[in-house]
Amino acid sequence: MPGAGVMNIAAYGKRLAAREPMNEQTPPQVADRLDSEAAEALRLVDELRPTAKVRGATELAQYQPQLLTRIGYVDWNAITASMAKDIEIARAW
Repeated sequence: MPGAGVMNIAAYGKRLAAREPMNEQTPPQVADRLDSEAAEALRLVDELRPTAKVRGATELAQYQPQLLTRIGYVDWNAITASMAKDIEIARAW
């Protein structure tokens, strides 16, 4: 990207072959930075994962069947169990 202080691959190759100084961030430096940022992102995801599990479990524990208009009460847990039985019937067929 122009003005970002990052050298494109073609310019890097030419400067490298000509043994010219690198005045901008080089493609290998960009790759190293991306690796570092990705590792940090994965570390943060691992750190947040237990929190997400607690939040999800809390949401499930608070789940109540819902009254939906024209349909009546809908209990997704019961529907899920019923669908699991349907899948087993279909597999056995």
